[in-house]
Amino acid sequence: MGTEVQYKPGADASPTTVIVETVADLTNQEAQNLPALYDSVDPDAVDQLFKHKGAQQLKLEFQYDGFQVTVDSSGSICLEETG
Repeated sequence: MGTEVQYKPGADASPTTVIVETVADLTNQEAQNLPALYDSVDPDAVDQLFKHKGAQQLKLEFQYDGFQVTVDSSGSICLEETG
């Protein structure tokens, strides 16, 4: 079972910020001590893709620091440990 968090499209906290902060919380680390997100995915592309909540249903999956990350255009981010 994974951890699900929400982001608000168009809000100050981008999806990638929410992902990094959540992984930091789940692993009891400081966000700046985590691997660079751009080693797994292009953060700017992710934020642009999910910037606005629209009629189009989008879903993106990638791995980051031992987690399978799923971002959904409805505002849902699911993180599941892969190890």
